Amino acid sequence: MPLTTHTCITIDCDVCGTSLCDHETEHTVHFDIGDAAKAHTAARWLVLGDGRLMCTDPDSAHQAEIESAMPPEPLLVPDGQGELDLGLDEPGAGR
Repeated sequence: MPLTTHTCITIDCDVCGTSLCDHETEHTVHFDIGDAAKAHTAARWLVLGDGRLMCTDPDSAHQAEIESAMPPEPLLVPDGQGELDLGLDEPGAGR
């Protein structure tokens, strides 16, 4: 029996290392090299801006990755309106 090398793509979460598995067979799913785009779509995992893949596990490590991938919220100060100094940085403020 000859041995044959086959090259394929599997998907692993960059946060926890979990492999994309077929839920019925519980085996790792393998994609042909030309099907890389299908692999991302089939996984329904998140593709982060830097190209890393992340499963949808709702734990704190995954949530932290989502939050770190988000841009900072913009500071909106309308034209002609300055920031309001409430003096909360002073000792005894807010009492």
